[in-house]
Amino acid sequence: MTENNQSALALLEALVNSVQSDSPETVAKKIFDITLQQAHKRDAELAELLLQCAIPRSFDMETIGVLRGAIEDKTRNVALLELLKGYNFIQQQREGRFTYHDDTRALILHEWESDERRQEFISIQEKLAKYYLERGSEAFADKKLDQALEYARLAHELAPNNLGILNLFAMNALLSGADSEALASLNQLIGLEPENPSHYFNRAIISLRLKQLEQALEDISKAITLQTEKARGYTLRGVIYMMLEKHEVAIEDFTTAIELGPNEADYYVNRGIAYGEMKQHDIAITDFSKAIELDSNAAASYYNRGVAHGEMEQYEAAILDFTKAIELEPNEADYYVVRGISYSKMEKYEVAIVDLNKAMELDPNEAAVYNLRGSSYGKMERYKDAILDFTKAIELEPNEARSYNNRGFTYRNIERYEEAILDFTTAIELEPNEADYYHNRGISYSKMEKYEVSIADFTKAIELEPNEAGYYNNRGISYRKMEQYEAAILDFTEALELDPNAAVFYYNRGLAYSTIQQYEAAISDFTKAIDLDPNKVNSYNFRGLIYDQMEQYEAAIVDFTNAIELDSNDADYYYNRGNTYDHMEQYEAAIADFNRAIELDRKNSLYFAGLGLIYTYLEDYAKAIRSYERSLKLDDKDNFQVVYNLAVARVLKDGMKNSRSSLLKAQRALERVEKANQKGMALYGLGGLAAVTGDKDKALGYLKQALPLEKQAYQWAKRDMAWKDLRDDPRFIALLTQEK
Repeated sequence: MTENNQSALALLEALVNSVQSDSPETVAKKIFDITLQQAHKRDAELAELLLQCAIPRSFDMETIGVLRGAIEDKTRNVALLELLKGYNFIQQQREGRFTYHDDTRALILHEWESDERRQEFISIQEKLAKYYLERGSEAFADKKLDQALEYARLAHELAPNNLGILNLFAMNALLSGADSEALASLNQLIGLEPENPSHYFNRAIISLRLKQLEQALEDISKAITLQTEKARGYTLRGVIYMMLEKHEVAIEDFTTAIELGPNEADYYVNRGIAYGEMKQHDIAITDFSKAIELDSNAAASYYNRGVAHGEMEQYEAAILDFTKAIELEPNEADYYVVRGISYSKMEKYEVAIVDLNKAMELDPNEAAVYNLRGSSYGKMERYKDAILDFTKAIELEPNEARSYNNRGFTYRNIERYEEAILDFTTAIELEPNEADYYHNRGISYSKMEKYEVSIADFTKAIELEPNEAGYYNNRGISYRKMEQYEAAILDFTEALELDPNAAVFYYNRGLAYSTIQQYEAAISDFTKAIDLDPNKVNSYNFRGLIYDQMEQYEAAIVDFTNAIELDSNDADYYYNRGNTYDHMEQYEAAIADFNRAIELDRKNSLYFAGLGLIYTYLEDYAKAIRSYERSLKLDDKDNFQVVYNLAVARVLKDGMKNSRSSLLKAQRALERVEKANQKGMALYGLGGLAAVTGDKDKALGYLKQALPLEKQAYQWAKRDMAWKDLRDDPRFIALLTQEK
């Protein structure tokens, strides 16, 4: 048996005896002592490193070199590291770095803290800390922040109260985004150096990142108090005030920063942004221009000035600025986005889409850009493409209510109202306090003629945004559709109080007034609508209709003519003017207008009916009959008035005997009329049939019943050829005189 084997057996026997009699801590120490003795026999330097490498939290080959004082002796350092890795209480922490098992390290550190080794322990800590500080400072200078932070951590563990190390650690943690470590070290630094403004400044930055704005404000104000002549403190405080939406105070701080550093472009940019938040865009532009003058290569200055121009609707100037920003930073997606928005505002949607496509190429996962491009497609009536974009935006951000709202808006434009309502409902579920979503859903319900539900949505929108005139206007439209005219008029009036320059609100109220035959009020509203928007063609058209009702025919003709001048391709305007010429008995002019209406729209039965009536007055019954027949061919519901006029024309042309079929059809059609507001017309028609067939007593009886129910019956009877043989009858004259 060799001497070494005998020694090992002796150690093993002693260890067994120790396990039976000593505490676990004592046993562990004895085991380590044995390990140390064996290491010393193997390599004296190895044994020393077993003790020294436990001092830092972790070690690597570089640590071994520092401890040995031989950084450059890499071959020996690697060899020693390989030997150390062989011990089972040394574990790999990560690639290249190792650490001791906690219990073993605690045992070794306990030894180092003994009186006889204490000074050596401190010396080793200082040597390592100094080395890590130097390496960390070098890495920081080279902007290798991750490496610098790692060295700073190692140094801080060894010398937690060293000011130089604390400063390095705090700064690296701050710049690397290790906020909790940065905050802890800054708190420690402030405790050690309570009058150092930099510590408060840096802690304010951390608090700002953590959204602890009041704490940040307190710290930066302290920094400014300790160092009043530094512009950076005022700049940071201005930023904090901006985040607190205290823009006026922010501007004061940015102005002080400018006074201290008048040649620093960023200070003007900050103040310009603050002015922009206060809607003082012209002053903001002045600041951004000064920043550009100081630094013409800063893309952000052009970007911000472009935004300000956009807010002032100076889109061409905005586009020039965004283009310059793109030239300076061609890979910044946001610059293409804002330029695309400006093109869209100028209704240059195709160019806008090119910019938005580029933004997507640079950042393909930004839902907002798909929303913007979808809106441009919508403006171009490329609804399928718009829906695809909004759907993609929803895929990217399924909780973004705006995307559902935009898609719902597009579905509504293509009359897919149920899908629109589903999308608006989802938007409401995601943002239940957004009034616009209720408003948009209300419009969709209105389009589906679900007026009660639409009114509920408009009412909710008004509760959330009581000063939004458009919400009252649309609720008024739904009330009008439900024939609740007084409620409609109240809503239109409320809308006008909020926005007295909106022509459409006067127009809508005018329609409501005209329906309840408050013609003077209606004319006043249509006139005001025309004053505010002289190109709104329907205002002339409806005012013309009211003038016609009031028998102010010349004024009606002027209005219909104005409508035609504004839109010469709308057949209704010729038809309406033709009716007024009819009432003025200017039949040739009426025929010309009806024929023009027919040229523009050959599928409208009313135009042929109107033309037939004129030919009847002119006693050209053959043309009248052809016109009425064409009208009925186009009208699958067989308009009872046209059926009546055709029967009269046939009797007058062919005689009663040859017109029995037409007479019977007209009689049945008139007798089937059930609507209360058409009863007067039906009674008048039955009277006309009786008159044209010679039954005067029955005719006058029907006319007497009709006159109180239908205001126009008086005018009809005066010109309707069915009554021509009764016009000299004293009873007929008496009825019309009494009605007039």
